[in-house]
Amino acid sequence: MLVSERKTWALNQEELGELMGVSPDAIRHYELGDRIPPLARSLAFEIVFGRPLAQLFPEALAEAASVLVDGAQNLSIEVEGKVDPASARKRTLLSAMNDRLGRIISLQ
Repeated sequence: MLVSERKTWALNQEELGELMGVSPDAIRHYELGDRIPPLARSLAFEIVFGRPLAQLFPEALAEAASVLVDGAQNLSIEVEGKVDPASARKRTLLSAMNDRLGRIISLQ
């Protein structure tokens, strides 16, 4: 997506790198998915192109989803069968997180 956005706006890697304050080589790595830019730079890409991070960096979304799935399984096991208010809230969070992740992935 990053490549197509750059090309849509008739930017080469050097120009985009200059705009973003990085080298053309860094842009190339971001486009290939070899590297995920730091959060502040990722947000800058979102501002420049007007696209959500999940669309601009699908590799980052896949990595985040993997981390969340593992963490959610652990938390789910921890609260399973518990009836206290904190555990109920955690189950609500897990359910909402799962719904959000599903919506984000379906937009890809």
